[in-house]
Amino acid sequence: MSASTAEAPAGAPRRFSGRTVVVTGGAGNIGSAITRRFAAKGAVVNFTRGLAFDLGKWGIRVNAVAPALTVPDDLAATAPVSEWVARGEQRQALPGHARPDDVAAATAFLASQDARFITGAVLPIDGGISTASGLPDFS
Repeated sequence: MSASTAEAPAGAPRRFSGRTVVVTGGAGNIGSAITRRFAAKGAVVNFTRGLAFDLGKWGIRVNAVAPALTVPDDLAATAPVSEWVARGEQRQALPGHARPDDVAAATAFLASQDARFITGAVLPIDGGISTASGLPDFS
């Protein structure tokens, strides 16, 4: 028995519903020199998928958002953040950077009825960095 199913009510009807949106990072799907951090993100991604499978029978959906560097526009223009944003833009498909409202909108979508048949998904909010060959060096 997994820990997640132990939390669900025994013999509960499949009529329950619920939504969980986990916040992780795109680093969970790639490798890098920052091994511990990326391993932890990968664990969150796989935990999300496992919970989605275990709790789906009760109508509980579990998804995740995986934002890249996320900063308000005014902070993105200051040092050293502006340098990090520039490094990110070198490897992403779209120009710019993720803003807090981008993450909020994706989270609201996954928690909404519009996503009623989506579970176990990890939605990148990274301007396409996850489609590239790796992340920039933010160290």
